Amino acid sequence: MKDSPTIHLLNPDELSVDNAYRSLPRMGVITIETSFPKLDSQLEMLEQKGFAGIHIMAFGSVDERIIIKAYKGKQGICYDTGRSARYMGAALTAVDDDHHLLFSDEEVPVCEKTATLYSLPCYRDLINCSEGDKGLLENLSNNPILFDCDNYEESLEKLFSMVRGKKQPEEFTNLFYPGPFKLLVLKDGSIIHRGRINKVPVEEYKRLMKNDGLFRLGGQPTGQYESFVDLFQVQGPRCLLKNPQPTKVNVHDPFPDLTVLKTISRGLKNRMLRILESQKDYFILTGSNREDEYGCCPSDEVTEADNLVKAGILSASRESTADDACPVTIYAFRNEIVDSLGQMQFNQNSDLRQDVYKRLKNNRSHLLKITARWALLGFVIVTLILALTRIYDTPAPPRNNNGLHTRLDVPMPNSTILVLFHYKKRCEQCLAMEKYAREVLEDNFHEMLQQKQIQFRQAVMDLEENRNFIERFGLFTSTLVIIKFEDMEEDSIRVLDRSWTLYTNEMEFKKMLTEELNHMIGHEYD
Repeated sequence: MKDSPTIHLLNPDELSVDNAYRSLPRMGVITIETSFPKLDSQLEMLEQKGFAGIHIMAFGSVDERIIIKAYKGKQGICYDTGRSARYMGAALTAVDDDHHLLFSDEEVPVCEKTATLYSLPCYRDLINCSEGDKGLLENLSNNPILFDCDNYEESLEKLFSMVRGKKQPEEFTNLFYPGPFKLLVLKDGSIIHRGRINKVPVEEYKRLMKNDGLFRLGGQPTGQYESFVDLFQVQGPRCLLKNPQPTKVNVHDPFPDLTVLKTISRGLKNRMLRILESQKDYFILTGSNREDEYGCCPSDEVTEADNLVKAGILSASRESTADDACPVTIYAFRNEIVDSLGQMQFNQNSDLRQDVYKRLKNNRSHLLKITARWALLGFVIVTLILALTRIYDTPAPPRNNNGLHTRLDVPMPNSTILVLFHYKKRCEQCLAMEKYAREVLEDNFHEMLQQKQIQFRQAVMDLEENRNFIERFGLFTSTLVIIKFEDMEEDSIRVLDRSWTLYTNEMEFKKMLTEELNHMIGHEYD
């Protein structure tokens, strides 16, 4: 890094910073000399132009000149090489300039471009990056594999679940955070911003000074306190985005073209159904449109969502980022995003939402009808085969009516089983669902649980032996299913679609599950 080309500027304007970015080669360095009152504007220009590893050199007071150092290094497409990064500082989560959330002492998958950035000197002792996969690295030159960048909304929801309910600190001290991360989130939900004097909880300040380089500043004004929990509860996953701007799309038809919904993928369809059923204002996608030749992380789902914007079904607002940064886009339904005095607000269009919901549900019903037709055809074929078999006096093979009963290892022929279907890689969603489900059974159905009239089971969705059940129940994410067995055969099945929409609300989740179980058990005593 010592030989990296460097450009030095004194209080530059936006054009000077832009020219510097264009002039520097990849991994080139820019240093800016400025003053404390101008620090915010200088940092914002560096962030907007796409510089990374932005950090502020140590200084003694607000009256001294300040040196900012940053790197150019985001160029290129995001490719998967099997790399992962682990944040080793004192905070719970670190957020970099490309919207990556790194959790303390947890391996987070990153693309090769991001892993290269994390090798910069400013991240030394803060990030540990794993080595790349040999085969994937060899494929970079001739057959690279795109990295899926779309985990921002999921990461924010995970962070919220980790700090929700934590007691807000009462005692603070003022510390300046020099970077290189854009911000840190502490275990109690406190937010620490780069380039600002922050109110830091007293119990955390020593570790932050030692591990993350925070320091006291002579002649400092009073710091500000910000809570991630408070921001998330008001704004949702968009709470850390800075001034997203509506995307300009020419929609000539005054009415939305709902026929386009027939062509969207299952992933986007399920995402939209979740938004509609949970009555949320929006969803967030990370990635670039495949039609953008300069996009760094081409995404089929972003391309589909942008097409729905063109069809007048969705509205979009994208955070202003540099060309080489992974774009983050907020999608709501048509005309629902409202700019009120510079602040983003949402005004839900209930009529359009109902029309979209009916269309999406009808599309699913149409697929079920097609499946039913094929099943009927299959039944006719099997019937003919059995008839021919009887003609030739060949006994038909015995039916296996208790496959699910055997697969779930049900101890009694008559039982009600609560099954949590989840993927091998456990997430905050399925862990919370398991915890709440076990507590409901123990608290509300203890006697039946002891007598094994009710049992809890888990099924891994990745396993091939469970594939037929996944397809049969129409599952695509962690979901609870209630199955009632009579004489080892399935008597009633209830797929709790709301289970994954309520996992962030413990009280509502437990109320829903208790009601569903009581309803199913009631059938046993009719």
